[in-house]
Amino acid sequence: MNTKPDFAVLASQFGEKMRHRAHDLKLTQRDVIELTGISRSYLQSLWNGRGSNREPDGTFKPPNPTMDVIWRISVALEVDKGYLTDTDRGIGDFQVVPRPRR
Repeated sequence: MNTKPDFAVLASQFGEKMRHRAHDLKLTQRDVIELTGISRSYLQSLWNGRGSNREPDGTFKPPNPTMDVIWRISVALEVDKGYLTDTDRGIGDFQVVPRPRR
């Protein structure tokens, strides 16, 4: 039995959840960058579920965000921390966690 996760699928789901929630909040990529402090290129790789490095076969390696990055994105998108990475939860299946106001 192969229990190794398909990181390309996970990265795609992560990006889809990010895009959907940002759209709900009417946030652009620039807004999310400003809220998180994540670089534009890295945020775009997460947003698109596709990293910039290639595998030997030419396919792109999926991004693999750290817990800090996941936490910052969760705060910016006002979702519970597990939403973005839980593959059993679909789009919109999250708890709202209001972002601290500055």
